[in-house]
Amino acid sequence: MPPENYFGVNLEEAYKKRTTLYSEQEMVEAINRVSESKEQIKLVNWAKKQRERCLELRWLHHIPNGGDRNIRVASKLKLEGVESGVFDLFLPVARWKKHGLYIEMKYGNNKLSKKQQEFKQFVIEQGYATAICYNSEQGIKCLKKYLGLK
Repeated sequence: MPPENYFGVNLEEAYKKRTTLYSEQEMVEAINRVSESKEQIKLVNWAKKQRERCLELRWLHHIPNGGDRNIRVASKLKLEGVESGVFDLFLPVARWKKHGLYIEMKYGNNKLSKKQQEFKQFVIEQGYATAICYNSEQGIKCLKKYLGLK
């Protein structure tokens, strides 16, 4: 299959059919993603600065499962295993009889999607901790509590 054709979709045709007009809801969602991104960046930057104090924070990482991408990148990531619903950040550090911590960043009045709710329930059943954080401050408090930092 040529690289221009993933999942039976002709990417050139899909590109030609795309529209530059977005609904109001799509614009609100795009703005919220940017805000979620800014808060996540603040959280990750805080974690990077704390690495000397807490070496485990070195392993906090982002899971690239969302965001706006062109169709070629999105198709490639899907083939590589990206799954919708997976939380934004993961800390693979065992604490409190949990295997690790998944963090989902949200903004404003956003709620978990159905797939995110399913993912949350699944990982809890598998012995992981989860947190939904609406800003970087909540994320910092969550990481501090999970890691036993003051």
